[in-house]
Amino acid sequence: LVEIYNERVRDLLTDCDPGKTLRVREHPHTGPYVDGVTRHPVTDTGVAWSLLERGRASRSVASTASHAHSSRSHALLTLDVTQPAAHTRSTLTLVDLAG
Repeated sequence: LVEIYNERVRDLLTDCDPGKTLRVREHPHTGPYVDGVTRHPVTDTGVAWSLLERGRASRSVASTASHAHSSRSHALLTLDVTQPAAHTRSTLTLVDLAG
């Protein structure tokens, strides 16, 4: 789960150096990726919700005329879903835009 704010990318789920800016790179076969982002194995919905809440709490927010706590950043959540028995892997990226 990463945040893009003022053209800087940071990991919302890291335990060390949460302000560190990460770099977006290009893999020749799989395309763009965020270098150094943490990965968290999720096996049930409880773990997923816990990680989402932790990331949400780390987002950059500010008050606006409409909302007291409006997100000022974009957030991207990438889910790699694997099914070992079927030898399949899918990637789903969810985006929450600022505002």
